[in-house]
Amino acid sequence: MNIFKRKDIYGHPGPQKELLISIFKPTLILALIILFIVIVFLQVLETSGLIVLPMAFPINMERSIIILISLVALSFTVRHFSLSVTPLMNYEYRNNVISDMGFSGKVFQTRVKNSGNGIGVISHISYSLKINGDNNIVCTCDPNEIIKKFNNFGFVKGLNYEIFFMSKGYAFSSKEEKAIFEGAPEIIVNIEYLDLKVRVKSVLGNEFEKYIYAIPHDKFKSFPGVSA
Repeated sequence: MNIFKRKDIYGHPGPQKELLISIFKPTLILALIILFIVIVFLQVLETSGLIVLPMAFPINMERSIIILISLVALSFTVRHFSLSVTPLMNYEYRNNVISDMGFSGKVFQTRVKNSGNGIGVISHISYSLKINGDNNIVCTCDPNEIIKKFNNFGFVKGLNYEIFFMSKGYAFSSKEEKAIFEGAPEIIVNIEYLDLKVRVKSVLGNEFEKYIYAIPHDKFKSFPGVSA
């Protein structure tokens, strides 16, 4: 069965979301920029004789302009530095490819890649698995529960499928990619979904969340209450 026969019916969970913002975000700097824009504007009006300020500013207009320019430059520097250490988690499907995990035949494969410039350290990972025809959904942080579920349906790790379980603390370096799931055709057609919720932290402490469909499906339904 070619699971890519109808690509248009498959959904995508969307880009990673930022959950925790570090102090290196230029929010404070932007606030100071706005403040000094207002100060310079008022000082220009006062110098032109258009208004009379009730009190003098502690710094003159020339110094205000210098500080404003410095803050703008600092804002760009901080933003560039932040982007240079930000991970960007993505994934892709490959069908009928040579296995990375030791299978002899061609397999379906899901690969995860850190497309960003910074290291992404996994801070949380959970799995959601549903087999076709089974109403019991496994939603867990324990990889052994996923293996147990597959075993109950006669699918054996290393025989019908292989999965790379990323543990907390695993670091995805910049541009690193890794096959996290491989499966033979007989198991792929029996999985309704196998989804991962992954959270990674940058070296600055920013935390990002990314949902991954290890098996393509038409809508986001494995983690209730979360929309794509």
